[in-house]
Amino acid sequence: MRYVNGCLLSKSINGRMEYWDPSNEQSIRSFRVKTGENHCRFDVSLDEAYFCVGTSRGSAVIYKLETGKVMVELSHRRSTKAVRCCAFSRDSRQILCGGQDGFIWRYDYIDDATLDLWAAWRK
Repeated sequence: MRYVNGCLLSKSINGRMEYWDPSNEQSIRSFRVKTGENHCRFDVSLDEAYFCVGTSRGSAVIYKLETGKVMVELSHRRSTKAVRCCAFSRDSRQILCGGQDGFIWRYDYIDDATLDLWAAWRK
């Protein structure tokens, strides 16, 4: 469980996350997350706009808290077992994931301008 924007975000192992208002015990939003039967610690970005959670298939999924939409699913071909923990960096430009297979994965956000610059270097 985690407090986010003055409300409570909780996760169960059955692929559901709930965003609750603790003052009246009502659900604000329910998320059907792609975790499968997975015990994974989730994390919330510092600005409290996104959360990330691992799956039983070895990937991490980032959701937008306000809309419930999947922003991106991060994976690598060598990550094949459950991701047990996810964490945002303080500036939310990296995500670290720890897996059952013993790997620690780091995913970096790279903006479009940087990708264009890298593409020009290859030419």
